[in-house]
Amino acid sequence: MELCAGSGSPEEEEEAPWSRFSRWLECVCVVTFDLELGQALELVYPQDVKLTEKERSSICYLSFPDSYSGCLGDTQFSFRLRQSVGRRGGGREEEVYNRDAPPTLKTEVSHFFGFVYFRQVKDASVKRGYFQKSLVLLSRLPFPPLFQTLLQIVAPEFFEKLEPCLETVCNEIDQWPAPVPGLSLTLPLMGLVLQVRVPSRSDKPGGSPVRQSAAENLLRPPRCYGPPRCCPASTSWTSSGVVGAAVARGTLVVMAPSPTVSSETVLALISMISPLRFCCDFRPYFTIHDSEFREYTTRTQAPLGETKMAGDLPKQVKVKKLSKLKTLDTKPGIYTAFKTFLHKDKILIKRLLKGIQRKRPSFIIPLERYMASLMPLQRSVSPWKTPPQIRPFSQEDFLLSLDDTGPQLTSVLKGDWLGLYRKFFRSPNFDGWYRQRHREMTQKLESLHLEVLCDADLVTWTKDKSEVETVKDASVKRGYFQKSLVLLSRLPFPPLFQTLLQIVAPEFFEKLEPCLETVCNEIDQWPAPVPGLSLTLPLMGLVLQVRVPSRSDKPGGSPVRQSAAENLLRTPTVLRTPTVLPSIHELDLFRCFQSVLVHLQVLWELLLLGEPLVVMAPSPTVSSETVLALISMISPLRFCCDFRPYFTIHDSEFREYTTRTQAPLGETKMAGDLPKQVKVKKLSKLKTLDTKPGIYTAFKTFLHKDKILIKRLLKGIQRKRPSEVQSAILRRHLLELTQSFIIPLERYMASLMPLQRSVSPWKTPPQIRPFSQEDFLLSLDDTGPQLTSVLKGDWLGLYRKFFRSPNFDGWYRQRHREMTQKLESLHLEVLCDADLVTWTKDKSEVETVDLILKLREKLNKARRQQLQLKDGVLDKLENFIETIVTSLPEELRRVLSTRCTH
Repeated sequence: MELCAGSGSPEEEEEAPWSRFSRWLECVCVVTFDLELGQALELVYPQDVKLTEKERSSICYLSFPDSYSGCLGDTQFSFRLRQSVGRRGGGREEEVYNRDAPPTLKTEVSHFFGFVYFRQVKDASVKRGYFQKSLVLLSRLPFPPLFQTLLQIVAPEFFEKLEPCLETVCNEIDQWPAPVPGLSLTLPLMGLVLQVRVPSRSDKPGGSPVRQSAAENLLRPPRCYGPPRCCPASTSWTSSGVVGAAVARGTLVVMAPSPTVSSETVLALISMISPLRFCCDFRPYFTIHDSEFREYTTRTQAPLGETKMAGDLPKQVKVKKLSKLKTLDTKPGIYTAFKTFLHKDKILIKRLLKGIQRKRPSFIIPLERYMASLMPLQRSVSPWKTPPQIRPFSQEDFLLSLDDTGPQLTSVLKGDWLGLYRKFFRSPNFDGWYRQRHREMTQKLESLHLEVLCDADLVTWTKDKSEVETVKDASVKRGYFQKSLVLLSRLPFPPLFQTLLQIVAPEFFEKLEPCLETVCNEIDQWPAPVPGLSLTLPLMGLVLQVRVPSRSDKPGGSPVRQSAAENLLRTPTVLRTPTVLPSIHELDLFRCFQSVLVHLQVLWELLLLGEPLVVMAPSPTVSSETVLALISMISPLRFCCDFRPYFTIHDSEFREYTTRTQAPLGETKMAGDLPKQVKVKKLSKLKTLDTKPGIYTAFKTFLHKDKILIKRLLKGIQRKRPSEVQSAILRRHLLELTQSFIIPLERYMASLMPLQRSVSPWKTPPQIRPFSQEDFLLSLDDTGPQLTSVLKGDWLGLYRKFFRSPNFDGWYRQRHREMTQKLESLHLEVLCDADLVTWTKDKSEVETVDLILKLREKLNKARRQQLQLKDGVLDKLENFIETIVTSLPEELRRVLSTRCTH
């Protein structure tokens, strides 16, 4: 970096306001300490930047050191902040930058980087005796050295001249050229010029940069070699333990004496696996005051980050300067139960301690080589065919290839390389790397296909082709009327909407748009779908009477009896009398599963474990009904995986799913290598598929078949028992089986709930104890499914595999959310019963204001989440807040009323 007098500005172009500024920064924030409110956001520039309340709160807490009594003077550090849902990215320019940038320097999609310059100096004019303020830069670009240097130049001037200085700096940044990978840029700033080069993906990894002073390379990764200024020389940061944990998604907590040391250490850690991108979550600076603290401390996998909490996280890296050992309770080092796969490189450690750096991309080279072998040959790309597909990644084939092309050829390290690769395959880092490489190879195939199309003689090819093959035109007469009426909804009520189509569609095909407009106007008058209520829905002179199921309904309850003619779910006849639909969500299970009755146990386990399934059927009707029936097999447990009732090779997501390791539950007529296939077909139409109806899978069931159920259903077929009765028998069996499986989980989950007497108005609500899989499995001897189910088999194995499925994750998150809301409700009720007015009498104004703000936050949260509370709880707390506010000084009342309106 050269610092010299002068200025420069690129050619001005007609662009949106602050468009060039947004290429580098999202915004600049000023955070100050308010005596009444604590950390507060004083200024955001540009002023049109919209930050959500959660983002503002997080920025305020993360912009000050956790304990800043010892942080006199200036302190620099960085943090990482989750963006709110719905925020848009940088558009086309950001896509171009990400295309050419190295994987480790791509922009953040769902997070912001925050770079902080915090000043704390004695000031007698301030009531607390200290001037405390932070200047914060928010950006999607992972360029810590650049933005830290920028803060070192700007912040001292800002603290003297305040807002006018900030406005000048932002206008200068708005004139900077875009960050183009591979280009050297000149960035004018406050009479100085920063000369930087943005790294490019075409740069040689580990190549020696042009010799320059340490201050020149502003975009290089943070220093992470020996000894770094964030790590004592006694700590072996290049040990295979840390590298192995980072590669294989080891959970790490960095506990450091200051946010500067913490943030530099975390950024250094994630750069250890460069050029591989670290795809897990990480937080350079993280405290117990963070809005996401509870989320991460209750996760099985915690983020890589820093906090001064004492938790049960599996791996901890404690970093501290030797001169300040007294600030932490343990000696600096790595505290972990993680067992390394590779041995230490003692020679490298000795060389690093002498100031010599050496990098080897030994781990990633075999993966890149194998990935390149999956690319189709260029000669297989034909202009007359669709581009060939990339062959699927086989972990076993790759591991077999390591004997000849493994990392042992380029690395002197010995150890369990195979074990390290196997664990790496289960990490987000592998998933992120594979998706990126697959996307690049797909784009390369598309480019090659366009090139061969350009060289082909397409004019000659079209001479002997018909018009239909050459161009699609809806006005050409094909001899058939082809049109579909489609309803889109977020509600999972297939029978209701199918019935609606049976009534509306015939009229629409005759009268077209006027009919559709009339129907939509009628639906616009329907009452809202309230669970537990029976509704009357007028439609085209008819009346549909339906009841929306409620979570308080008894599972498997028998519907109201009615004649077969009334049930529009199973007959296309439109009745001209008020019609009662027995169910708006239940399908005819027996009709869907009639050809695979002997395999019901296999299907139930596949759905319970979220295993991939492909339904191949002769028509979309059979396919969609079968898929919807399949996901209802595990009711009342919610199916949390992806599923597609109808899916063909023409779908825009076809390639994405066929190249996944896990394919979606769906239907298509393709012939693929998907692991499990359910082929369903009417017996009279066997000739339309090449195989007999049934289930084709290598999956081994954990439980034995229920032969009594199968015999009962087969006997019902012989006696011509109505399909409705057969479905009721089948649904009752599946419900009892799922309940037998889920009841022990519900019972164990309930045991994790804190006792009601432990909820105190003077403390935060107690936390739900963590879910221990081993403790749950031990409890099955006394409270297992064998108490309510006659099925025998490996129930423990079934539970263990269920724990690794998305269905368990979805169930656990939902139950944990409900229990957390219950605790919040109990806490509000005990607060309502407590004598808070007496409590505030001997408290300072700061404590009283803090109580009011927390109570308001709880009330807003209770209304937003619609917590179940006793009558009058919210009103009583509101009255208490008003009583306390009126007792405060006028100035504080005005501040609190202003904050309330915002």
